Amino acid sequence: MSSDHEITTTRLINAPRERVFKAWTDPDQMVHLWGANKNKGVFVEILEPERVIFQHVSPPRFKVVVTFEDRGQQTELTWITTFDSAAECAKVRKLAVAANEQHLDRLEQELALS
Repeated sequence: MSSDHEITTTRLINAPRERVFKAWTDPDQMVHLWGANKNKGVFVEILEPERVIFQHVSPPRFKVVVTFEDRGQQTELTWITTFDSAAECAKVRKLAVAANEQHLDRLEQELALS
């Protein structure tokens, strides 16, 4: 359940955790996943193949924690975006939820091609 400062997106991906993690962190694959070119992020932590944490440094600013849970030949991906304020979160919630789903759609498409 998301708090008033967080947006949480979860999806079961039909690929093993190592492949999903690589698609998320490999620059050659990442370019096919991310949306607007104006977005700027800095990786804070990469714990292979369990977790990625990054800071979004262009407005609006937020922290993202993505976890990759092994489900055999599938991966449960949980994406938690945390904002400094409930107001900032509320302002972008509708757009962010849709954008996260589009990102995960592109991730699944990328995995189907590799």
